[in-house]
Amino acid sequence: MQQTSGVHPVQRLRSVIRHLRTSTGSATADVERAIVGLALILRVCVLVTMLTAVPEGVALATHVDLYLIVTATAVGFTIPLAWSLLRRGRPDLRFWGIADVTIAFIALPVIAHSFPANVQTGTWSVWAPGYALMVAVTTGAWARPRTVAILATAIGLCYLVVTAANSSQPVWSLLANALNYPMLALAAAWIAMVLRRFARQADRDREAAARAAAQLEAERYRLLVHDTTGILRLLASDELPEETREVVREQALAESVRLRSYLDAPPGEGTAPQTLGVVVREVIGSFRDLPIEPVLTLGQHAQLTDEAATVLRSALATTLHNVRRHARAHQVVIHADHRAGTWELTVRDDGVGFDPDPDAFGFGLATQVFEQAGAAGIEVVLDSAPGHGTALIYSGACADEEPMRLRPPA
Repeated sequence: MQQTSGVHPVQRLRSVIRHLRTSTGSATADVERAIVGLALILRVCVLVTMLTAVPEGVALATHVDLYLIVTATAVGFTIPLAWSLLRRGRPDLRFWGIADVTIAFIALPVIAHSFPANVQTGTWSVWAPGYALMVAVTTGAWARPRTVAILATAIGLCYLVVTAANSSQPVWSLLANALNYPMLALAAAWIAMVLRRFARQADRDREAAARAAAQLEAERYRLLVHDTTGILRLLASDELPEETREVVREQALAESVRLRSYLDAPPGEGTAPQTLGVVVREVIGSFRDLPIEPVLTLGQHAQLTDEAATVLRSALATTLHNVRRHARAHQVVIHADHRAGTWELTVRDDGVGFDPDPDAFGFGLATQVFEQAGAAGIEVVLDSAPGHGTALIYSGACADEEPMRLRPPA
């Protein structure tokens, strides 16, 4: 016996419902699924109520055949409509929407004609008004507001005319019921519109956050490897003096250890405050090829926060890399100072200098020095001119004291 390759309808329905319950990762798609789910739940609730009242309706109806035919049509129409909603995620208003509204318009007069005047209101045996209200509300979830207003008002007028002609209820009471059609339909349309707007904004925000995260990761990578690439470039140069090459090799080894430790255990919690002298000596120890003269006595005991120490270490290393590659200096003086809660570090060389135009700064000076230092609360002042050397002055608050300005504001 051969097995068919087709999927059983029940299994397919379960698959569609499971798919409907699973998040797509898109707020817009999830909102559309939620609207579909609410529309189906509302329709099922109305149909269950209708079917529950069928035995009473058969007993009360004066035209049982018409009553049962229209009831069966409304219930039977729901099956293909629900299947289309579950598969497509929204109705085809040109077919299913028109058919749904048409059934509502037909049901209102036919059901009213099938019952005597004393049971036209207050019972679900006469189910057409409730069914028509459900159609108006669910149509509002997908149709344009103008279309919703026209259709719902037309359904309300149809209800008012038909019920007034077949019922003994006061016209004002029926008019109040008729107003529910356009009001509730427009409310549903407005809610659906707002939800879709929020969903689109959420998707845009998610995309923007993803782009920002990618940019942040790229920036973080550049910060991590910027000085390392400079060291590798020096090692690859045939013009590098042998005495400098040995120092650069040591720096390359230290950089490899730093990168490996970063990959194995990314930085987490901060460490205890460090002194300015320790940070400076740690950095200049890798630049023995430069004519550095450290003058740290006045500021070597200033306490730095962990963030300030990390940023200053990176900025100072970048500064000295630039001195090595560009300054052609004969002397580099690093002077530390410490006054009433504020530390200051000056790096001054007697090299060729340059025009301190921020637009011409490279990544190291613009990002690793100014941007990162500013984010850590470290002030940076650059003083340079062609032929007159360069000075970079770093200053910030100590970790354990109240800060005080070293220089009056300009």
